[in-house]
Amino acid sequence: MITEFFMNALPWVACGLMVAIICAGTYYTTRKKQSADAPEPSDGKPEKATPLSAYYYIASSIGYAAALIIMFCGNDTSHGIVWMCIASMFMCIGSAQVAKERKKKDGDGEK
Repeated sequence: MITEFFMNALPWVACGLMVAIICAGTYYTTRKKQSADAPEPSDGKPEKATPLSAYYYIASSIGYAAALIIMFCGNDTSHGIVWMCIASMFMCIGSAQVAKERKKKDGDGEK
């Protein structure tokens, strides 16, 4: 009974965690970019924002972990394959974000 509940709740919990990490990461990085335009802190060290791609990679690792648990502990492997696809999608978005950040960094360095 507890195992059935865990296996039925796992995808919903993983989905919630993935969305929460992406939303929090987006909010955190935009706030850091806005505060970077503000005057420097009193200690003189500017704080570096974590790149948004890191949050996509964390979300993809949660998706892969959920996929493995579903595939090896559940009865139906098709749900695990779907979760592998979702995690791969977040991995691709993270890679695209890395390329975007690198292009922006190279563009800023040339000016």
